[in-house]
Amino acid sequence: MAAVTRPGVRIFLYLFVALMLVTMLFPFYWIVNMSLQNSNQLYDIPPHFWPPQATLENFASVLLEERGLMKFYEAVFNTLIVAGICMAVCVALGSITGYALARLNFKWSLWFLFVLIGTQMVPPLVDLIPLYIIFSRILKLVDTKAALVIGYTGWLLPISVWILYGYFQTIPKDLESAARIDGCTRLQALFRVVMPLSAPGIAATAIYVFISSTNEFLFAMIFASTRRSITIPVALSDMIGKYQIRYGDMTAGAVIAAALPVLLALIFQKYLVQSLTAGGIKG
Repeated sequence: MAAVTRPGVRIFLYLFVALMLVTMLFPFYWIVNMSLQNSNQLYDIPPHFWPPQATLENFASVLLEERGLMKFYEAVFNTLIVAGICMAVCVALGSITGYALARLNFKWSLWFLFVLIGTQMVPPLVDLIPLYIIFSRILKLVDTKAALVIGYTGWLLPISVWILYGYFQTIPKDLESAARIDGCTRLQALFRVVMPLSAPGIAATAIYVFISSTNEFLFAMIFASTRRSITIPVALSDMIGKYQIRYGDMTAGAVIAAALPVLLALIFQKYLVQSLTAGGIKG
């Protein structure tokens, strides 16, 4: 601790932190900067580090003009539906399963948890062929939002269970016992005592599922191909043409895509702060 208080060491640490911040934030700044320039300014050499004349024409173009068989706002709408359903299902099932594993100490609970997490070690490419056969020949769900919801839920539910299982273990069992003594059933104790106290963990899980669902590309590229199911990552990739890349539209679309999880994080900001500081508080 004494070494950290030395002026030279403190200056070095501040410079290092500042360098890391610039390194991480510059790509986001550059995307916003490009999205506010017109098509001519984007190809100027040297490039503009600040928009000479900021314009929203790229946002108007990407939202209002039809590209191929769809408009970008349709991809945003599809993404919100798919991510919202996945978030609700993963939080609901993950909460119940995580609570059962944390509180009901049945014989194979730990092994079940390890097997559940072990499914995350399987590369996504291994699942694509059998899933495509099932969705195309048996379920007839190719090019539907349902295919994406099922696929994303199967992918994200195990990690949701793991996160919530760990958070439920931090809640004292005495609180549930007191509720049971007052006449609550186990289910009532779960929803009236445990779930409110677990709001930070649930919020963190919900945001993780939402961001993962909105950013996923490989599965969406295979199972979504038309305006009724295509999502934001696939819509952005379609802006890369054979002879031209629409950088203005692509960066404007990327800003819109990045704004969605940011807005969700702002909504759940209070719970996220609680989840980050909960580990440093001793009851």
